[in-house]
Parts: sequence; C-alpha cells; structure tokens
Amino acid sequence: MSLLIKLIFGIAAGAILGGIMSPANAGTRKSAFSAEIAALCRPPIAKMESQYQFPRMLLSAISLAESGRWHAGRRESFAWPWTITSASDTWYFDSKVEAVAFSVTDEEDLLRTLRPGIDGLILSDGKRRATFLPQVWEQLKTPEVFVRQLKRKAGLADDFWSDQMTFLRYTTFSFGRPFAPFSAK
Repeated sequence: MSLLIKLIFGIAAGAILGGIMSPANAGTRKSAFSAEIAALCRPPIAKMESQYQFPRMLLSAISLAESGRWHAGRRESFAWPWTITSASDTWYFDSKVEAVAFSVTDEEDLLRTLRPGIDGLILSDGKRRATFLPQVWEQLKTPEVFVRQLKRKAGLADDFWSDQMTFLRYTTFSFGRPFAPFSAK
C-alpha cells in the first residue's frame, strides 16, 4: 500500500476515532479539560502509526495541530478527541454525543459548510456508508452534485435525508505525483 493511501486512511481513521464532524454554525464552545479524556487519543494514534508504518509521532503531530488543547497546569498540549474544526473556528466538546449534536442538522447546512476541493466526506446511515476523497471535487464541481453522488454511492436516493445520517468531513495531504482521474483503457 502506498504511503499516500496509508496516510489518507490513517488521517480518516483518526478523524473517525476522534469524532471530528462538520459544524452547522460558526462559533466557539469550551469544554472542561481533563487530561484523562485527552489521553484517549494516544492509543488509537499510536496504533495507526504502527499499523500503517508511519514515522513515529507523525499522526500525533497532526492531531495536535488539528485538535490540540493546552493544559496550563501540566504545561503540555493534548489532542482532544471530540473536536470540530472548520476554517479558523474550533469547538471542543466533553463527549462524542455533544459533538454529534452540534453537527449539521439538514442538507442545507451540509451544503453550506462543505469546502469544494478541500473536504472529503464520509456519509453513514445505518449500514450504508460511502466516502469521497477531496480529489473527487475535480469531477463533481458543486456541493449539491458531490452530496447527491455520494448518496448514490451509499445506495440512497438523491433526495434521501435522515436524522440518523452522519457526515464526517476530513482533508488529505498528497505526497508525490498529482491526482489523475482513473480511465479504463
């Protein structure tokens, strides 16, 4: 498996394990800091680094950059497991349930918060799941088309919406050659 694919899966898995989701509205949210809660991120990060043979502490560094919180008493930063980041806004929550409750509430919210060319998206509804990498924006130019095709990939109708449906937004980093669309010859 190439390093790019390993990194994409590692970051996506870290995002899923950390419960990172797209926020519905900009704003700030503080949660009570607990070193024990912050320590929840360390074992899954170490597991992904080992499993995919990433350089030690690479995903830890990414996690700190994406969801790091400073603990003044311990004079240390921790990756926070229930963090939502969008552009320059960051929200920290006390539980995954709170983070999920803060996420998009309808398709209009989802379409408004997607960043074409930047965001990858994982859709889940019950046993149905699908994902598009950020590179898919090269073929599907608008959020409406991107989400519609993602629903189709998951086996859902174009106009389907459920309160149980969740979306996990993520970004990727590309190392090596530029993305080239697949073409069968």
